[in-house]
Amino acid sequence: FPWVAGQACKEIDLAGVDVNELEDGYSQSKWAAERLCTEARARGLPVCIYRPGNLSGSFKNGASNENDFIFLLFKGIKLLGASIEPEADVASWKFDMTPVDWAASVISS
Repeated sequence: FPWVAGQACKEIDLAGVDVNELEDGYSQSKWAAERLCTEARARGLPVCIYRPGNLSGSFKNGASNENDFIFLLFKGIKLLGASIEPEADVASWKFDMTPVDWAASVISS
């Protein structure tokens, strides 16, 4: 994964990407949406594409998507009364979770 904390991510030009080479419907729908935005920009419309990363529940009230993978992962850990062992390889996992209401306020300002 090319992202490093504190460093800017480079824009990936999707023009040369063949949609049929993308692995799933989610990636294909992102490709299609960004191609539409790119075409709108080429026709003179102001366009910004935001990729906020992983969004968590609301900072104010905790409201969240209960079908989100990360939500379900932590819910499963809690239901099992389990934990991640500190010496396990997955203990180095890091999640960049941004509260959805904070991201919305930043994008809309």
